[in-house]
Amino acid sequence: DVSRMIEEIVDAQFHNVPYDETKVPSWINLICERVMKGLADSGKPYKYMVNCIIMQKNGAPMMTTWSCFWDTVLDGSAYYRWPKEKSKDNVNKTMDIIVTVHAVSV
Repeated sequence: DVSRMIEEIVDAQFHNVPYDETKVPSWINLICERVMKGLADSGKPYKYMVNCIIMQKNGAPMMTTWSCFWDTVLDGSAYYRWPKEKSKDNVNKTMDIIVTVHAVSV
């Protein structure tokens, strides 16, 4: 499951890490590369697009959306927000991370 893979990658890396603006670009690259590797290793016949947003928590809401025009039978997407809003183990209160994956059949 793609969402579970993303959760494992993000939680392992950021569980107790405070937000640091200077590290955000490298964190985004790290997340995208690890997710892409996991997807590529699955061996499924798809082209993948991985997007990651990291935002410091400051009381303002973070909203995002996307729209796709594709084959609804063969193509798909996954969305993961970290930390989960209703998580009892919400230890990182300094940042929000959203990862989206789009898979297009080849």
